[in-house]
Amino acid sequence: MSKTIVEKILARASGNNDASAGDIVNAKVSFLMTNDAVGELTVKAFEELGGIPWDKERIAVVLDHYIPATTENTARILAVKKIHPDVRMLIAPASQDVFAAAVAEGLIE
Repeated sequence: MSKTIVEKILARASGNNDASAGDIVNAKVSFLMTNDAVGELTVKAFEELGGIPWDKERIAVVLDHYIPATTENTARILAVKKIHPDVRMLIAPASQDVFAAAVAEGLIE
């Protein structure tokens, strides 16, 4: 049976060519992308592990859920355009309405 693209990527990144669905592998991660819905939880998990484990240029939080801000916490993140000093934030509106809101809030020029 052929492997899925995810199985192929994880097999290559872990050096375990036999890796398949359900396996736990230790893979070398080349880039981490998370989104605004779980970005702070991701950063908190890193901090509990002792800090950001990779080159900060290889980590990004994509904003696509909470524009305009729906909570005080999200509003704070959007105001400073940062979730953590070592993590860059990318804005990727998922619809024309979200794009218009991002422009109105000054997140996109």
